[in-house]
Amino acid sequence: MIKPMNRSSLFGLSLLLLAITGCSHNPVSVTTGYVLEGIVENKTFPYVLAQNDPDIACNLGQSFEYFLGSINDMTDSKNSNDPMIPLLSSLCSEDKAREEELRSIRALRKHDIEEAKDARIIQKQWLAKTAQRRLDSFNIGMNVYEFESTSNSPECPTFHNDRDEMSFMLSITMGSLAIKNDAESGMLVGVPRSMASSILSAANCLDNEKWGGAPQALQALLWQLLPNKKPTSITQSNWEILEYASRNTVTAGNHLGSALHAITAEISGNKEQLYKALDLYKETAGHQVFTTGEFLLVEKVSTSFVQDISNALWTSEVGYRTPLEELGSLPPTIRQEQDDSEDLDSLL
Repeated sequence: MIKPMNRSSLFGLSLLLLAITGCSHNPVSVTTGYVLEGIVENKTFPYVLAQNDPDIACNLGQSFEYFLGSINDMTDSKNSNDPMIPLLSSLCSEDKAREEELRSIRALRKHDIEEAKDARIIQKQWLAKTAQRRLDSFNIGMNVYEFESTSNSPECPTFHNDRDEMSFMLSITMGSLAIKNDAESGMLVGVPRSMASSILSAANCLDNEKWGGAPQALQALLWQLLPNKKPTSITQSNWEILEYASRNTVTAGNHLGSALHAITAEISGNKEQLYKALDLYKETAGHQVFTTGEFLLVEKVSTSFVQDISNALWTSEVGYRTPLEELGSLPPTIRQEQDDSEDLDSLL
């Protein structure tokens, strides 16, 4: 039988709880906050980044956002994991937006205009939430790494390890995608387009070769949206830059380059480049490097971006999403068109 706590024990426990939950200036409370943040930064997030399930990761982001945000307000510290919380949350909202997109496409195929409109309205709501979360991730990342985006010549941060560099790269990736998601929502959030200059500058702080061309692919995505931002000194076309990133995903250890290639092709309406991005993804998908590593989650999330775009293409063409074993392949209707075109060319 469990004995009831005596008065002295109860009083002691009450004092401990009061100390931990007291005002932010309480030294015990602040110390507890630093301990919690240390565990999350040094143990939790390295573990999460090495996992292969974006669905669990997005739910972790949603569950931890307010909790870790309140702890961070108490300690006012800057940790490399801070931008990851809204980033992970954005995966959940984007997944919901993509599902509504597929519902809208299927409804249009059936000429059900009301269903298509309803799906589109909900899709925009989820896109706006995604844009806000990704804007938060970008802003937090710039604050954590003290990147003065408003400066004419911002100073690059010092990266202590690959995880720092990856966190910074993911932060500016979220900034780029926030601009895209907000545009797709009908500008419901009002993500400032001036962010583009900051992202373009920040990408120069990353080792382009080390990350398989992904940093410059980020720039190419924005240059495609905002051509006037592209320096005249860059002689390669945006698509050459993106194809390079697609072909060098093995070097990076993840398919972020493929995802950026496919995303840019999708928002540009360039079917030829979209087909090429899917084909290049398929060429490298089976490589062993994509099955392990400390950033396995980045690979899985990048692949999910490619999967989402492929699903929209397949649903538009044949009414159902990409079969699991055919990611990277084109729908049979498009393959048939290409075969017919090749047959015609052989007759000429």
